[in-house]
Amino acid sequence: MMSIRRQAAFLWKRSKTFGIQAGRLEAAIALTAVALCTNLGMGRKRRVVKHLIKQLQKEILSDGGHISRNPQVLIDLLADLLPLKHCFPSNEFPPPPELLNAIDRMMPMVRLFRHDDGTVALFNGMSTTPPDTIATLLAYQDARAGTAETAGPSGYRRLHGEDTILIIDVGGPPPEAFSLSAHAGCLSFELSDRGEKIISNCGAPPEGRDTHRALARATAAHSTLVIDDTSTCHFAPVDQDRWPAGGPVLEGPRIVTALRESDEASEKITASHDAYAREFGVIHRRSLTLGRDGGWLIGEDTLEPASKRRPLKKKPITLRFHLHPSIRVMVHEPEIVKLELPSGALWTFSCEKPVNVEESILFASQDGMRRMTQLVIADTSDVGRIKWSLVREGGAVAAR
Repeated sequence: MMSIRRQAAFLWKRSKTFGIQAGRLEAAIALTAVALCTNLGMGRKRRVVKHLIKQLQKEILSDGGHISRNPQVLIDLLADLLPLKHCFPSNEFPPPPELLNAIDRMMPMVRLFRHDDGTVALFNGMSTTPPDTIATLLAYQDARAGTAETAGPSGYRRLHGEDTILIIDVGGPPPEAFSLSAHAGCLSFELSDRGEKIISNCGAPPEGRDTHRALARATAAHSTLVIDDTSTCHFAPVDQDRWPAGGPVLEGPRIVTALRESDEASEKITASHDAYAREFGVIHRRSLTLGRDGGWLIGEDTLEPASKRRPLKKKPITLRFHLHPSIRVMVHEPEIVKLELPSGALWTFSCEKPVNVEESILFASQDGMRRMTQLVIADTSDVGRIKWSLVREGGAVAAR
């Protein structure tokens, strides 16, 4: 007990030097647990709980996401906050409303990122998390908590067509102090059908396997468009003393827009970012339309001039769709590819441009990197627009 008190005193003193850096909320949770579970007096309890509330208000956004935009951080914090809630004596010192409200906001955000197979979408530093861990967290809280579909401050959207789920990143980079694990994946998306992942991002390597983290953070490791093999974010170089696993985001998209529309037949997201405006003079705009029956997805990627005075530069562009390792690919025509899911379901990918099938890597795997496949459409940046579609066998695409 004396050791715990000495360590808590050291952590309390040290946490005040963290500034706005990541780690203050974790320290506040630890200090609160010590104060509640040891006889440190009511005055100490009130001080540490006040400190916890302050950090929750700084780091947990109004939609329940974490300021880092990393789903892994959200999951790790919930794994600490849910037990902490039950450490408060119900009569003498009830849980503060700010804590309960934060948990109530965070839970729907976890559901936003979750596919029906129990895995979590691979955005902004998310690696692999056992599905039973997520299920335990969700069961810990009131089952009546819903699923968020529009997370404005966090920069994510979720579309749902019966058993088909689409999750897209429509946010800019987080503040520099919280961007050590952020990825350059703006406008990338993941798609699953009846609990089977179809389109994925490459994800982040598990902790302790940071050799390929720089590759995993690049835009090319995400299912989106890349110009001249240039990422949408610039990262600080690796510093073995300060940032052994990778530096913070120094520059990224400044303006990211997202518009959600729906009708009886479909739901549509139209989003854009200006990350390529400074270097290439273009705005990337992406529209994704998912059928209500979940049987079809229509996509359109457009490059628009950022300024009428500045002509488009002809640069190579690459549109990538990383496929889950379980997907079997069959090429029928240059513009048509069949995708077979483990269940036997067939999806047809069509594009107005030739589709190349290339190798890719899934970094987010506990048993090491896994080989997977990617669909690649290559052209030059003056094409203006690339249209493509994914249709489940037996599905019908609505007229557009």
